[in-house]
Amino acid sequence: MKWLFILLIKTYWYLIPEEKRNSCIFSQSCSNHVMSALKEKGVLSGLKALLFRYNNCRKGYRIIMEGENLVLLTVNNQKIEESNVRKSIIDAHNNRCHSITKSASDSSMKFSQ
Repeated sequence: MKWLFILLIKTYWYLIPEEKRNSCIFSQSCSNHVMSALKEKGVLSGLKALLFRYNNCRKGYRIIMEGENLVLLTVNNQKIEESNVRKSIIDAHNNRCHSITKSASDSSMKFSQ
């Protein structure tokens, strides 16, 4: 049974170009994560990983600060630590925050003059 799921994932990798698959919010793609779970822990673990990723890896997430750490909240309110979030999502968030801070700073300088 495990080999059937592995074959399905490899077929998916073969048929779907990588640029079409690169929309995962996690640092390790969903298919790679499920493949690892299948190989290392078996079918039940692989299916659990697939269900979790299927239910949580989609747009509509929010990035929040939790103490000193960035945390991604999925649409189902699952917390994903920054180390498990795709780098480009964190970078985009940081760039937005930086530009907002810079814009606010520029505005306050205009008022003080």
